[in-house]
Amino acid sequence: LEGHVARLVLPFLTRRAVSKEALRTLEKYVSERSRGIMLVGDEVSQVCYSFFMDESNGQALRLEALKCIGYVLSMRRSNDVMAILNNVMAPHLKDLEDDDSGFSDEAQEERKFQINIFACLFASLNYKGEGSVDRSRDSPCVIIFQQVFPVFLRIIEKPDTPTALTDKVCDAVRCAISNLPPESLSEALPLVSQLLSTAMFTNPAPACALAKSAVLANVAV
Repeated sequence: LEGHVARLVLPFLTRRAVSKEALRTLEKYVSERSRGIMLVGDEVSQVCYSFFMDESNGQALRLEALKCIGYVLSMRRSNDVMAILNNVMAPHLKDLEDDDSGFSDEAQEERKFQINIFACLFASLNYKGEGSVDRSRDSPCVIIFQQVFPVFLRIIEKPDTPTALTDKVCDAVRCAISNLPPESLSEALPLVSQLLSTAMFTNPAPACALAKSAVLANVAV
């Protein structure tokens, strides 16, 4: 049933008048990662990838489409996942690394969107339910965290970074910590502590939320 619903919904993503409702419906079904959904996973990924890459679509809706991609990929082997996601991540990661654009309102909104891309991936790629893939060694969340964390740290430590951006970084790292495999936390938590040593003074509210998540994750191990 879920697969049939997904197939019915997919054509409506390209219709601007109803794309928001179509994405919400699709995400509801895809997030359950049922067998029926996985049977149409390639179709879901392709349509949502095209939607995400189309910059004429609203940023919030593009992130919804990215979540749907993440839910489908969470059931795939890591090599397959990263081969697909590198096309999504690479340009945005490069922009964040090479950001000399200043902090105009437009530039800030674009950087916030790019940071949110990684938060969405952390939230949607983690799955431990029935049929999940054993990724104790090569979790996509771990691979992505390793790639993006140095960039996040530089944003936090840059003195003139707007608070709105550093808040987003703290939120994204908190999402990562909440979704990393337990066996990877021993390597991740010292890095988070390094980030917190600055963020606690510049962004106390989101930094405290991040610290709480880090403590809870460590206790749960």
